[in-house]
Amino acid sequence: MTYDFRYSKLAPNSILGFLFILMFVLVGLVISIIILFYILNYKILVAKEGTFWGEHQKLVFISILCLPIIVPSLFSIIGSISYRYLIDDKSGVLDISNNYAILYYKGEEIRLEKNKFSISSAEIHFFNARKRHYPVLYKYTIKVEDKTYKLYESMQEAYELTTPSQRRKGIYTELSLSFAMDKLKNLTNDRSN
Repeated sequence: MTYDFRYSKLAPNSILGFLFILMFVLVGLVISIIILFYILNYKILVAKEGTFWGEHQKLVFISILCLPIIVPSLFSIIGSISYRYLIDDKSGVLDISNNYAILYYKGEEIRLEKNKFSISSAEIHFFNARKRHYPVLYKYTIKVEDKTYKLYESMQEAYELTTPSQRRKGIYTELSLSFAMDKLKNLTNDRSN
């Protein structure tokens, strides 16, 4: 039997993801500062007097307070979505026969002989694990002789398979990687995970 699955190339909660989103936040902050600088200096230079401050006090006050908060927030959302797309990979394949399985993962072909490998799984915890809008993702560790392979469930797949109302309720469907790993566990003696 052949099972196609999606996986994340990197851990969804890795420091690289945090730095990627932080880079977007900093770009958003710089853009908001440039916009503020342009608006304030351009209007002041055109007016050539202090009437702009008197006539548009609310606009200046709101733009000074809100723009540096709103633009980086939007950029952090864009960065988060971009990161999910960048680390997502749809090319995983698991081919299971009676006595062995072949796993195609990250461009590698891994042969798994029956009862000569082990699989363990662990939940991936995000910054605030109690928030229900994050899916419960799993990291699968496959040990074959002296090699260890870590497979991460795809966060992008979890978001694509659920609607926004399901995410608010914390309802997520089974992902293709967990389905494939459940089938692969039938070839091992270890039934603990």
